[in-house]
Amino acid sequence: MKKYVITELAASDLFEIRDYIAEDNRTAAKKVLAELKEAMQKIARNPRIGHVREELSGEARLWSVRSYLIVYLPEDPVVIIRVLHGARELTLL
Repeated sequence: MKKYVITELAASDLFEIRDYIAEDNRTAAKKVLAELKEAMQKIARNPRIGHVREELSGEARLWSVRSYLIVYLPEDPVVIIRVLHGARELTLL
């Protein structure tokens, strides 16, 4: 299985997502995190599957899971930069 690494910012994003959803529903929080981690494994196997956004600099790509965006670099190993809600401003990365 291909590997990926998660930056401190991305890990913090995951904790915030979990905590926010868990306020209302712990089971849903676990499910969303599992889906995000599954997507990260998929990205690691196929690093070019995400799409590029012009406003992001460099090689950063995006992959969506529910209402969240996984922002990553298609390197070896894949680097997960951030995990953000899709409504957030991406130009601030």
